[in-house]
Amino acid sequence: MAFSDPISFNPGSGAVNFPRIFSEGGTSKYRLIESDEDQYDITISHTEGKRKRSVIRVDQKLLVNGLFDPSVSNWASGSLYLVSDRPLYGIADAVTADIFTGLNTLLSASTNANLLKWLGGQS
Repeated sequence: MAFSDPISFNPGSGAVNFPRIFSEGGTSKYRLIESDEDQYDITISHTEGKRKRSVIRVDQKLLVNGLFDPSVSNWASGSLYLVSDRPLYGIADAVTADIFTGLNTLLSASTNANLLKWLGGQS
């Protein structure tokens, strides 16, 4: 079963709809172009071989002022993704969901304090 089209996602400025722009096999891609200077892609994919791998990835592309010359604009890009890698059997989806919930709770506690620590390079 596929995700809805469009999917609703909040990249920080309020929830917005991302229409599906690609779907084939176990992969779908959604895109939001907020302006000529701001673009987001969400890719959701699944592969199965000896293990089951599921990925949800958000890519952001922004037009930013140059570091040494603010009159020159450059593209900057970044990605954040979540990967679930598990055996074909033996670990139920519900168990993996519980692990995600625990990780999400750890990172989002106290207004994302641990997330900001992690992004800042702390371990």
